[in-house]
Amino acid sequence: MTTVNIALIPRGHYNLLSLVKELKSSIAEYKSGINLQFETDAPNTGLEIFNPVHDEKQINVTHDLAKLLGTGTKLSAKTYVKKLKTPSSYFIHCNLIDPTKNFFNGKRSKILAKIDITGSDYDKVTYHSPPQECLRDCYTGQHVNQITLSVEDEGGEMFDFSGLPIEFVLELN
Repeated sequence: MTTVNIALIPRGHYNLLSLVKELKSSIAEYKSGINLQFETDAPNTGLEIFNPVHDEKQINVTHDLAKLLGTGTKLSAKTYVKKLKTPSSYFIHCNLIDPTKNFFNGKRSKILAKIDITGSDYDKVTYHSPPQECLRDCYTGQHVNQITLSVEDEGGEMFDFSGLPIEFVLELN
């Protein structure tokens, strides 16, 4: 049995269709001779990957790709991906938020807003904050020299927008 490592796919934000496109491109680039088949409309799963020559050629993926797919690093003859392990929300943190008066999920927090991700990859989306989330208790010092905003995913990791533009609109009262 031959083991084939799939070439790296570019960093970025993927949905199932864009991921299939990158996987096909990666396999073609590697010239593995494997005709992997993908089904994105399979019942009870988001994506089905079928390797028709599994007995002859084993396919390995990187640990990061396996984590994204929610699978092991060795793909089976049929591999089922229930859902991509991608963030579903942005958490916007602000250094002016007073964590002694601001709570998120029962814990003290500097979270300014939680925004659920919508739309397709690389589409421009305008998110409107609901009125009840606009006001947060802030530090009450005399002067503000700097405001720091950061965007994190559900796991607390800084969100990488891969060079895409991001725009914050702040309303200061």
